[in-house]
Amino acid sequence: MNEHNSSLDKTGKKKGLFNKLMDRISGLPQEEQAESIASVDTIIGSPLKGQVLPLSAVKDEAFSSEALGKGVAILPTEGKVYAPVDGIMTNIFPSGHALGITSKSGVEVLIHVGQDTVKLKGQHFRPIAKQGQTVKKGDLLLEFDLEAIIAAGFDITTPVIISNTAEFAGVHETDKRIVDYNEQLLLVAI
Repeated sequence: MNEHNSSLDKTGKKKGLFNKLMDRISGLPQEEQAESIASVDTIIGSPLKGQVLPLSAVKDEAFSSEALGKGVAILPTEGKVYAPVDGIMTNIFPSGHALGITSKSGVEVLIHVGQDTVKLKGQHFRPIAKQGQTVKKGDLLLEFDLEAIIAAGFDITTPVIISNTAEFAGVHETDKRIVDYNEQLLLVAI
């Protein structure tokens, strides 16, 4: 890679807006990085480990049409959901299949494990966090039996959306196609 071309990543591919912003922020002293991120944008870490898919790949039109907000979907490889931000657990569905978290900057993140999994009525889901609980990025929120849900015939594709998208300047997804827990997944422009 040409050292003078900062718009290319290590593989020579063109960087997206998300990675360009992270490069700009990472060049600041550590204390200024935190201030810059907090005052400009909110970084949403990946709550799951797996393959990143566009929302258009989700079979449920409410998600694929972005009617519920912008974001991405993840095809998880493990049955654990971690907090993608520091915030408050604002909603835990009784069936355990979906969680809502509001970040300190007001970003509302909805994590909906699988498609039509509400029909499981809580079977194969074990919420760890409680509604109203303050959580830190990386805290374990939910465990689910990935294999049992798939064996029951459900699509495990998991949308991760910003449900109050309209309140922000934009939502930008990572360029990565495979993510681990807490790796940067979305950038919400304030």
